Amino acid sequence: MNLALLADVAAGGLLLGGLYALIAVGLNLQYGLMRVLNVAHGEFLMLGGYLTYLLHVNMGMDPLLSLVVSAPVVFAAGVAVHALLYRRLLRQERTREELEANSLLISFGLLFILQNGALLIFSADIRGYQYLDRPLRMLGTVFPTNRVVAFATAAVVTALLFLF
Repeated sequence: MNLALLADVAAGGLLLGGLYALIAVGLNLQYGLMRVLNVAHGEFLMLGGYLTYLLHVNMGMDPLLSLVVSAPVVFAAGVAVHALLYRRLLRQERTREELEANSLLISFGLLFILQNGALLIFSADIRGYQYLDRPLRMLGTVFPTNRVVAFATAAVVTALLFLF
């Protein structure tokens, strides 16, 4: 077995795992604090991704700097969804099982609405741009810079939430 290939695959898996950890932190916060099962969490990430894409391609804004715009917009959308859909559900006195089941039904409906709305607006064409595409070479292994940034962000956010 080629050890260099094994190191590359392990490093790629670790960096991708950091991105998954960042997504899991958001899901954990929602369920851990409010007992809301929100499977539409990924759709908010999709909205943030499309907004970042539009700001970069149409306005020439740096993708990392566009987070100053896209993160608050998606956060506000999440707060609005919570206020309009989940707060009413949380106010009703129910068992935990009913709350979890109903929140799951609401979030599946929201998931389908957001997915199909994005499909109508943006089509099914794959979109992307080159950013932070120069590889980092460390210890004889090549790391994609954009995944290193995502991994570092996941590590910082996880550490801050752990301390909080």
